[in-house]
Amino acid sequence: FVQRGGAPGTGLGLAIAKHLVDLTMGSIHFESDPTVRAGTTCIVRMPLPLCDAPETTIEESTALIEEPVSFLIIDDIKMNRSMLKRRIKKGIAPNSVIAEAETGEEALTTCGDRRFDVLVVDQFMEDAGGVMVGTDVVFAMRRIGIDSVIIGCSGNDISTQFFEAGADHVWQKPMPSNMTIIKDLRASLEKRKYFTRVRNAMK
Repeated sequence: FVQRGGAPGTGLGLAIAKHLVDLTMGSIHFESDPTVRAGTTCIVRMPLPLCDAPETTIEESTALIEEPVSFLIIDDIKMNRSMLKRRIKKGIAPNSVIAEAETGEEALTTCGDRRFDVLVVDQFMEDAGGVMVGTDVVFAMRRIGIDSVIIGCSGNDISTQFFEAGADHVWQKPMPSNMTIIKDLRASLEKRKYFTRVRNAMK
């Protein structure tokens, strides 16, 4: 078993998946044919009963963000960037303008040329050759005066480190619901607008 990046794995995740499938009397199998395309497809079937649809009540605070918010997604994995970009466009901020960066170093250069409303920073970016981890990037951005809303992302419990570096929020992987993301973004963007008005009034 090999993890992302080439590190050895134990296969524990596969054993857990098989156990969960067995509990539901389902099935799991894999399809792989390198002559057709690279990679392996995992197919899981779980005969679960249908549940009642949840009651949906749309509040003003959880409606889609219609403003043209600008995002910079900083992650070394292209698929992660693409998935988050699609999710933002479809269920969070459909009119947003989204740029991407593979490493913290590239993000710092990009932020030197453009201003973004929101920065989403992954913690580990070694696959793209980056040296800086996410918390280093957040600290560096705050130090040079970047006042964008900064969201730290990680599969590990390092929320404290992100907050100490200057992040506004931390999204633990797997990512929170769209409702939670919208609430976080609305609160932080409104706060930024308030402080901008105060600074302008003091000039």
